[in-house]
Amino acid sequence: MEPSGSSTAAKLLERVPAESRALVEQLLDEPLLSSVVLRGEVEAHLDLFRDAQRTNTHLDIRQAEALASRCHQLLDLVDNDAPEERRQLVQVAVRYFIIEDDGDDDVQTGGLDDDEAVVSAVVDALSTSDS
Repeated sequence: MEPSGSSTAAKLLERVPAESRALVEQLLDEPLLSSVVLRGEVEAHLDLFRDAQRTNTHLDIRQAEALASRCHQLLDLVDNDAPEERRQLVQVAVRYFIIEDDGDDDVQTGGLDDDEAVVSAVVDALSTSDS
């Protein structure tokens, strides 16, 4: 999916934090993965947080769990028969969440703030593409 070729992708890029745009553009160009694979990656990343919390008690595991839940909700919106553009946007949100060092190191205090912003931007882009 070319970001310049899709108005929804362009809107997404406008909504994400400036420091996240380059990675989001790369993610927009990735081949689509199955929702089963993406769900497994979300759970593996959440396990990483649970392990990290054992040594870093300041880590906000609730934020990680909330983002994982939002990723699963997004995956629930699309199946393998959904339009490619919608699947790609959902995959961007999920893949951004599961990349640990995506601008901020996820397992550091405040490290998920950029992930939260990207997931929210995808939700907004999906809702405006529905109207």
